[in-house]
Amino acid sequence: MTTPSPAIGAFWRAFSDAQASLQAQPLRERVGAANALIDQHLEGLALEMSGDDADAVVDLIVTAHGSIERFPLLAQVVAAAPALPHYRVRAFRERTTQPDFPIGMEGFELATSEVLVALEQDGGQAALEIRFGREIPSDYQDHARNMAFIMLDHVLGEYDFAVKVGAVDFVGEPGDTHTPWVPLSQLPPVFRPLLDRHPGPHRPLSHGRCRMGRAGTAV
Repeated sequence: MTTPSPAIGAFWRAFSDAQASLQAQPLRERVGAANALIDQHLEGLALEMSGDDADAVVDLIVTAHGSIERFPLLAQVVAAAPALPHYRVRAFRERTTQPDFPIGMEGFELATSEVLVALEQDGGQAALEIRFGREIPSDYQDHARNMAFIMLDHVLGEYDFAVKVGAVDFVGEPGDTHTPWVPLSQLPPVFRPLLDRHPGPHRPLSHGRCRMGRAGTAV
């Protein structure tokens, strides 16, 4: 087994030492405190938790926000995780089995059914065009785009989204009236056959339920 870097070792020691104080907090606050720890030691990674406040054990998801350059570091962090009595450590945001969900961020809420996607083959990857199925206030345009990327991580899985999807463009009204648009909540059964016909480099992931992210975003 490869010896973890000093930064990875320091993070897991800090996390282990903080377990008692973390357990005393509701899950939403626990996520923020856990990310404050990882920010001190490891750049470009974040933590999410899947479960409920009362659960004795919750999933602890290490995410790179889809940054392929950070995937090797993420894998090293997960491999070096110590035994944690209250956490199951997982790599990557996993594909949810319930893709029809809303998320909220800083007072704004968006549902996957309100995010419309046009999908086409682009070599060994998929290219996506995205538009919104309802009016988005101008102050929340950037929020909505960021939330759409988070949703894609959850609907397709962070790893698959990163390696199987190429270009992602946000558009206004569709230019081609013949282009089929599907809600993001209905994308998986359309996405999977397209990529299976033209597989790009990937590895399988286990798939699980939704989780809570560092911004306090309940998914």
